[in-house]
Amino acid sequence: MTDPWGGPEGPLLYGVVLLLLETLQISCRMGEMLQELPNVRQIKGEGLRRWFISDDLELILWYDDKKKLNGFQICYDKLAGTRTITWKMMNTADGRNKSIIISDGPYNKSRIYSLVERDTENLEENLRDFILKRLKSHGG
Repeated sequence: MTDPWGGPEGPLLYGVVLLLLETLQISCRMGEMLQELPNVRQIKGEGLRRWFISDDLELILWYDDKKKLNGFQICYDKLAGTRTITWKMMNTADGRNKSIIISDGPYNKSRIYSLVERDTENLEENLRDFILKRLKSHGG
């Protein structure tokens, strides 16, 4: 059998193949990272809205008029029939703020946390930490 890497070009060819494989791996990984959509439609009176997508997740952020995050929604299992988890800051009858998580059914808290942790690596650190903290502190 002939060595496919033999001859004077062998080491160079081998290096090119490794570089190509590494580039493909990085490109595939980028599909897992959330990317912010530009020009998201803003609805008058609802504050700022930001929208991020990846292969597995969508993350929608809602801000109040003072640019403070007051809600987010995570859409997951997009290929198997999208599921959602929504976090909101609510005002109680006595004027206090209370945060709640609403889901469209039972969910595996550790799995969702892991998906979000993986896909939000390129999100602003304080925003990522805020979302992960909310997911960890609420039931599933």
